[in-house]
Amino acid sequence: MSRKEFMPLNLLAKLAGISRQAVWKACLRGNWRGHSLEVRVVQGKGGNAGKQYFVSLTSLPPELRFRLKPIETPVQNPSKQIASRGRHGRADKGKKRVVISRQWDALVPFDALTKAKIAEDLKQEIRGLLAAGAAWGHVKVLARNFLVETTRSWGFRPSDPASFEQACSIPWTLVSEELHYRKVHQFRTNRKAYEDSRPRGRRSIEGMRPMELVVGDVHPVDIHLTRADGSICTAKLIGFLDWATGRVWCDLIAFDTRGGVNNRDVIEVFAAMVEHPAFGLPEALYIDNGKEYGFATYLDDAMTLTVPGFHGPGRSMRVVNALPYNAPAKPIERWFGDFESRF
Repeated sequence: MSRKEFMPLNLLAKLAGISRQAVWKACLRGNWRGHSLEVRVVQGKGGNAGKQYFVSLTSLPPELRFRLKPIETPVQNPSKQIASRGRHGRADKGKKRVVISRQWDALVPFDALTKAKIAEDLKQEIRGLLAAGAAWGHVKVLARNFLVETTRSWGFRPSDPASFEQACSIPWTLVSEELHYRKVHQFRTNRKAYEDSRPRGRRSIEGMRPMELVVGDVHPVDIHLTRADGSICTAKLIGFLDWATGRVWCDLIAFDTRGGVNNRDVIEVFAAMVEHPAFGLPEALYIDNGKEYGFATYLDDAMTLTVPGFHGPGRSMRVVNALPYNAPAKPIERWFGDFESRF
C-alpha cells in the first residue's frame, strides 16, 4: 500500500480560500468540484464530537495540489501531523542568554567566565545598595558607576567613552530581581513593620481548656480624659484574655500625674482576675518582656501568699515571654483594636 499524505481541514480551507465549514461539508459529501475526496476520520479531542477530519492530498483538485507543493510534508500517522506543524521550543530554553545587558555583552571582549564574575560582583553591589535603603534611581546610577569602574579594572579601554557608559546602563530587570533585599533595610530601621509583614500561620483553639493559656498586655487608650486639675491624659488598659474562650478580664488605669504602668498596677488586675470564680488561676501566662511584668518571676510565691487554695509547687504556673516585635502573635492585640473602635 503506497504512502499517502493527509491534511487537516483548517489548512485545506486556508489554501482554497474558503471557510472551514465549506470544506467540512465537502468532506461529508465526499467530493470537491467534481473530484472525489478521500477522507480519514480520527477520534481525538476537539472537532465535531471529538472527530478530526483529514483529507488525502492525492484526492485534491490539481490547482490545490499545486499550491500545496511548497509545504508538503509526508507523514504516516495523520494524528501527529498537527503537532509536527507547531512551533518547537528553543534549544536553550531556561538558560540565561544575557549576562548583564545586550549592549554590554557585545561591547566587552571578555570570556564567559570573566563576564560571569563581573555580573556576580554587580549583583552583590545592587544587593548591598538595596539593603542600605537606597532608592531605585540611586541604585541604578551607583550600580552603573560600579560596572564602569569594574569593567575598566579588568583592562578594558573603550575607544568611545560615551557609548561605553551607555552600554553600562543597568537594566531594570537586574534591579527588580533583587528588590527583596530591601527587607534587610526594613529589618534594621523599622523592625515592627518587618515583623508585621511576615506570613503568619493560623492557630486553632480546638482541644484547649478554659484558662489553659492566658495572654496579658497593656494598651494605651487613645481617648482623652480630663483630670481634676483640668489637664488632659489618656488611660491605660490592662487586659488578660483567655485564649480558649475569648473572655477578657481588664481594667482601666488613669494617672494623676505623668507616669506609666508598673508592677503594682498589673499585679492588682491579675490578682482580681485570679480571685474571681469565673476565671481563676491560668495554667500558663503569655506576656511581654516589659519591666511591668517583672512580677511574673515570683508569681508562684506571690500566689501562695495572696490566693486562697493555692498550694505552692503542686499548682505552679508556666510563664511564656513573647518574642520582641511580635504583636500579631497575641490575640489580645486584636481585641484591643476592636474594643477601642467600638467603645
